[in-house]
Amino acid sequence: MEAAGSAEIHVRDYGLALWKRKWLALITLMSVLMPVVVYVKWIQEPTYESTAALVVKVLGKQAQLFPGARPATKLDVDTEIEIMKSPPVLARPAAMLEAVGLDPLRWLKRIDWIRIEETSVVHIRAESPSPELARDIANAVGDSYIEYSRRTTLDTSRSAFVWLERQLADAKARMQSDEQKLRDFRKTSVSAAIRAGSDFDNDYHRALMSRHAEAKLAGAAAGTQLDEYGQLLDQCGIPKPGPPGNEPTTVVFDEKADHEKLALLAALSNSDRLAEITAQIDAATAALNEKLKTLKPRHPQIITLKEQAAMLDRHYKAAFLTECQKGYVVRRARLTGLQAMLKDKEHELDEYRQQFFRTANQQLEFAVLQRNVEASRMLYGTVLSKLKEFDLSQGATRESARFIQRAPLGFLKDPENGIKIAFAMLCGVLLGVGVALLMEYFDTTLKNADDAERTLGLTVLATLPSLSGAAATSTRENPDLFVVLD
Repeated sequence: MEAAGSAEIHVRDYGLALWKRKWLALITLMSVLMPVVVYVKWIQEPTYESTAALVVKVLGKQAQLFPGARPATKLDVDTEIEIMKSPPVLARPAAMLEAVGLDPLRWLKRIDWIRIEETSVVHIRAESPSPELARDIANAVGDSYIEYSRRTTLDTSRSAFVWLERQLADAKARMQSDEQKLRDFRKTSVSAAIRAGSDFDNDYHRALMSRHAEAKLAGAAAGTQLDEYGQLLDQCGIPKPGPPGNEPTTVVFDEKADHEKLALLAALSNSDRLAEITAQIDAATAALNEKLKTLKPRHPQIITLKEQAAMLDRHYKAAFLTECQKGYVVRRARLTGLQAMLKDKEHELDEYRQQFFRTANQQLEFAVLQRNVEASRMLYGTVLSKLKEFDLSQGATRESARFIQRAPLGFLKDPENGIKIAFAMLCGVLLGVGVALLMEYFDTTLKNADDAERTLGLTVLATLPSLSGAAATSTRENPDLFVVLD
């Protein structure tokens, strides 16, 4: 059991092994740590850092035409930062780096632009091998950006001025063209230009419509009367007269015609001749009736009166036929006249309406031309006032950014040297311990009684001191089994 227990490895054994090879571990540590220290202190190029602070005044694109700056927004400030990174702005710091023999591409990449959140403040941080150069580069970036922005604003102002002049020329040409159109319209349509805005004569229009309606009703009534009169003629067997030059040659009285309708035709004819003949017939009939009271029917006077009555009856029939046809011709002529008058009234009404619409169109065109002239004059006045208010020098004096803190002299930047040294020390310690333990592991010499017993399989009876006379005793020796000789 004692032999088995003595073969166990304890932490103390590792400590003894490291202590035995402490110089090897120390040399390994120094071989790792010293190159790092030498690189950090003497070989590594020193880096200095300096920071300048700018406040960016973001102006809207229309700031040249409409005074008043727009509030800064995150997008606008970020856009200005991108402008700071552009080659035209970085040309000056690049020239400064080239002047001192440094690589511009390397050191320009080490310039940082940091924006303060929710503000328009931008920090420009620059690095260089010297404190003065770091300060100058940071300030040069800010100055170059301010100068570039001022130059860009001036160019924009000049472009805006040229654009305003062009717009003014176009507005003036448009105004002159609209005024010429209005003058030409007044020359060709004087009445419409003078009566622009006048109202339509509603009373006259109503009178025209009333006369047209009366003529239309009279024509309709005349047409109805002519139709009814023609039907009576047909019913009484009297042919209707044709157009002028085409009248019937022979007209025969129909003895079988209805006497009531014949009497109606006689009344409708309204002829003085028929009335005269009728009066004569009535007188002859009255005289004949009076004579018949005293004379016989064959009396010469009775015969004479009968002959007179028959002659008057023939005259009446002939006059009746003539007057009936004359009445139809008169009614037909009246209808034709009313139809012609209706056409005249329709033509007059249409002419008045067309004249009204022509006048209304001319008035509308005149109003449109007037409004075009007013609008072009207003546009010309607006552009002219903007051009007068435009200050071309404001593009050169207006600052798009300003320094709130110029970069101070640069300070030495520790590029994590402490971390590098600490990491090298840790690696050296681990490597030294590992080398010491590895050397101890591969060491095959007998170091104590336990090694001898384990290796040879024999019991150690005694140990001899070293030649130097030092009492080298092992802490693991058993005093009951070993005797130390001086």
